[in-house]
Amino acid sequence: MAKGYGYIGMRMGKLLICLAVFMGMAFFAGLSGAGQSGPKPKLLPEERQNYDRQISFVRSEIEKIQQDKRWLANKVKRIEASKRVVPQRMYDSIAFKTSKIVSLEKLKNQYEKLLNSAPPPPSKKKSKAAPASKFEDTLKKRVVASGLEDWVELSATGTSLRVDNRLPIIFSSGSATIAAGYDSFIKKMASLVKGYNVRIMVDGYADTDPIHTKEFPSNFELGAARAASVVRSLVKYGVKPSVFKIGSTGEHRLDSRKRSEWKNLQRHANIAIHFKDKE
Repeated sequence: MAKGYGYIGMRMGKLLICLAVFMGMAFFAGLSGAGQSGPKPKLLPEERQNYDRQISFVRSEIEKIQQDKRWLANKVKRIEASKRVVPQRMYDSIAFKTSKIVSLEKLKNQYEKLLNSAPPPPSKKKSKAAPASKFEDTLKKRVVASGLEDWVELSATGTSLRVDNRLPIIFSSGSATIAAGYDSFIKKMASLVKGYNVRIMVDGYADTDPIHTKEFPSNFELGAARAASVVRSLVKYGVKPSVFKIGSTGEHRLDSRKRSEWKNLQRHANIAIHFKDKE
């Protein structure tokens, strides 16, 4: 655990450097426009793209820190529920993350203000977005009724709908056993898909620590076993075994930027549910 906090400190250090650079750029950009009257200055396409990239970067950092904070808050709740003493460093880490989120939100708002202060580029005519289907509305209400709105996110993918768990299922080091605290979540997920034509993809992952045991010769087997544990739990609550597909890349990621620097979060499983329609 101590090493995990070290990783967070390293990432936060890098982030602080980026914040300092970005804040300086935003400050001088603000000075350059201060006191000017008349029409708003136009931004060159590359300048607008630069601001968009900076806003996107800050937004992604906010999402990463929020995910870490939610996981840590749930960990604290489980410790408190078991009537054990919560280490003070966990409370300190939550407070630190909260302050970072506030700082990043201010920075993001500053960039957006600078971007919006210039007249927008000529816009092309866009077709109106199609209204949400009745099927999508029904599924959204079902997610809320199941108490899963903080755990999953719903997105439209072509002719189908997809539900992904926003908070991953975390495992202990070298283990494929699901903690008892996830039982309620898995039961709700099983209830959510009942009565629907679905395909469920479960991906299991491992951290970067190598493993060589009889049960798990490598992190590929460990990741696959974690995904299989999730499948078995969903089947136990009534989901058809035939709808599942299991995947694992062990400690590897298709996009290395998506690997958390906190090893506790690297050991996880994700669930992606594709809804087609009512059965």
